[in-house]
Amino acid sequence: MPEAFTKSFADRLNSLCRISVKRSAERERVLPGHAYVAPGHSHLLLKRSGANYMTELSQAEPVNRHRPSVDVLFRSAATMRAKMRSA
Repeated sequence: MPEAFTKSFADRLNSLCRISVKRSAERERVLPGHAYVAPGHSHLLLKRSGANYMTELSQAEPVNRHRPSVDVLFRSAATMRAKMRSA
């Protein structure tokens, strides 16, 4: 997704949805009732910081020809869940 598109896409969704929607920034705290759209130039990942989930942006290589890639996001979410279960 082009970087300029993701901002307008998030703004449009925000105007239509009951939850807050925004384009994600680096190291942003993930809040209930909010949705985060990856910027067009980066993968979006979830990380833990103490008791909070935080966003992380990565400019790693495209996955399946895409950056951002939902595969990267879902893989990071699955890793967080697995870590919580093993703790």
